[in-house]
Amino acid sequence: MHSTFCRLALRPLAAAIGFALYTASAQAQVVETQSVTATASYSVGGSASVPLNDSSIAPDVRYVDVLDFQYSGGSQSGLHTYGGPTEGFGSRSSGYGVYDVTGAFSIVQSITNNTAAAQRATFNFFIIPGLLQNDIRSNITGSQSVSSGIKFNVKTNGNSVWGSQADLSTTASGTVLNLSGANLYTPAVPSAGGNPTTYTIAGGLFQIDLGVIAAGETISLQYDLQTYAKGNATGNGSFTVPEQTITVPDQVIFVPEQRYTVYDNGSGYGYGGYGGYGGGYGDSHEVVIPEHNELIPGYTYTVGGQTYVDEGSGSHASSGDPFSINGDGSPYYYGYLGAGHLPNIVTFSAVPEPESYALLLAGIAVAGVVVRRRRQPA
Repeated sequence: MHSTFCRLALRPLAAAIGFALYTASAQAQVVETQSVTATASYSVGGSASVPLNDSSIAPDVRYVDVLDFQYSGGSQSGLHTYGGPTEGFGSRSSGYGVYDVTGAFSIVQSITNNTAAAQRATFNFFIIPGLLQNDIRSNITGSQSVSSGIKFNVKTNGNSVWGSQADLSTTASGTVLNLSGANLYTPAVPSAGGNPTTYTIAGGLFQIDLGVIAAGETISLQYDLQTYAKGNATGNGSFTVPEQTITVPDQVIFVPEQRYTVYDNGSGYGYGGYGGYGGGYGDSHEVVIPEHNELIPGYTYTVGGQTYVDEGSGSHASSGDPFSINGDGSPYYYGYLGAGHLPNIVTFSAVPEPESYALLLAGIAVAGVVVRRRRQPA
């Protein structure tokens, strides 16, 4: 009997607790893109730095893109920074010989909680895999050096809430990687030992808790991606590049919903061809593949082993852009870099109001009383 009473008493109690947790669960939010900006600069062969810029602001925010390749006296530079409010975005900087290249993409959005209650905001975003590489093809001596770097930074109201930065530097003393924030970088292992000069940049889905947004409150959300490549290392004799095993890690990508129409076989050919008089087209139906996350397995491959004569060294930093520059200055495609993207999405979840907390605590207290009564001897 006590057991029956306990179950009957807990049913409305469970409903009350459920109601307390459900309070203010509306998911309404307004996301408006305020601006997107692509900036870059380059200097090649010791020339003056040249700035590039493409930006767009509200109300009609458009896709932006800066792209440039330069060659001068055996040195070269390459850059590409791009993106838009609903498209993917990326940045890459690279060069060989004597060069100084930078690139930066920034998107600023306002997020408004237009519900009647506080909401917890979560930022879901995708990083396209990339590459950080000092491509050493010459003997680095004296004051010569090459370097590359990348920085991801997410801000709310001007304050950084998530970031990752890597700076790879090679001098006559060797190669050093400096890291801060999230570690997205997998080293390529040289077969002869020593410090790696190539790192793959892990892509995939990421999630950041932006905290609680009050009813009617608007916050600013900013995503910055910066890259650079810099070098002063011209050719000086022969140099053999050691073999390196490059590891491309697993990544999870977002695949949006896909719809297409399938036509069933008709009744054959009629006068005038298939589906003509005496024939038929048959029926059709729509196939829907729901949106889903998909795992792309990682893999490894080996590079290096070549000997170069009087060729300069270079560097490369990228996320999102699938191009690099080979030794003769021609761009070529890294197939593993372009895995797709997830549109950046901010989602809301309910935050119980003080009244809801009180109801929840009262319900738990009642549950304790019921349990204690049940345990008392008859």
